Amino acid sequence: MRKTSDIRIMVLGESGVGKTCILNRFADDTFDSTWILTIGIDCKVRDVNINGKMVKLQLW
Repeated sequence: MRKTSDIRIMVLGESGVGKTCILNRFADDTFDSTWILTIGIDCKVRDVNINGKMVKLQLW
């Protein structure tokens, strides 16, 4: 098994545009149609295999 690489991605945008929905859909494969304000920072982690190499994506 190859060493895991870490990549950090920060999602920026105006309030209410769906940043948290995108993170939840990508990391957890979930979608909540009700709008709940995110206070502070929301972080998700997902491990993906890219060309045989494990990559840990940290989504902020």
